[in-house]
Amino acid sequence: MLINSYKIQIKGVLNKVNFPYSSFSNLYNQSEEVVLFGSCATNSQNIQSDIDILFVCEEESIRAPGVDFICTSRNKINSKEWLGSEIANHIAKYGIWLKGKGSWREKVFISSLSIENKQKIIVKRVSHILAKKEKLNSDQLNRLSVDVFLNLGRLWFLINGKAVPVTKSVSKEMVDSDSLWNWFFLGKPLRGNNNSLLTELRNLVDKKEVIKILKTKYLGEGKA
Repeated sequence: MLINSYKIQIKGVLNKVNFPYSSFSNLYNQSEEVVLFGSCATNSQNIQSDIDILFVCEEESIRAPGVDFICTSRNKINSKEWLGSEIANHIAKYGIWLKGKGSWREKVFISSLSIENKQKIIVKRVSHILAKKEKLNSDQLNRLSVDVFLNLGRLWFLINGKAVPVTKSVSKEMVDSDSLWNWFFLGKPLRGNNNSLLTELRNLVDKKEVIKILKTKYLGEGKA
């Protein structure tokens, strides 16, 4: 009965984004495992949220507006690359199994590669902001920086050996924790000289405004 209730929820979400439920049904029938994850699995979704589902099958992944269906094979799901990844750890902890048992979730770990990949994403995005800083006003700088700080928050979870929760939970941690912000700027979360990029970004953005955007966009407080 519980699985059926989730299927009804999934059908409702797919109808809202004009995505055919038959695509979900076909993948569901062909898969060994089906796992709902992300904001819909933790009941923290908003109107901007995608519906995220993992299918263990041999089909191609489907990405469309509002929909992220990740298809991965049985061989890959048992590989060290998958088991050590950010997404595997998130699904193992927060996912809801609609089909299959997910025995692989007992073997997940935070790999050094997943940490390095997150650091590379952060460096790339900070560098992008700094490269065009002269063309951005303060509001644009603050809004673009939100994504950087969210990824720094996710990096904090990974470095501490924890599965990264949904964006809403990461945002709440950032809003509530001054120590996390101190870590961003003083804890040297990036590799080598890349931490100087964070120092430059800190001098350009307004922390209070960034927190305000987090509260508005992800925690549903006030208006942007």
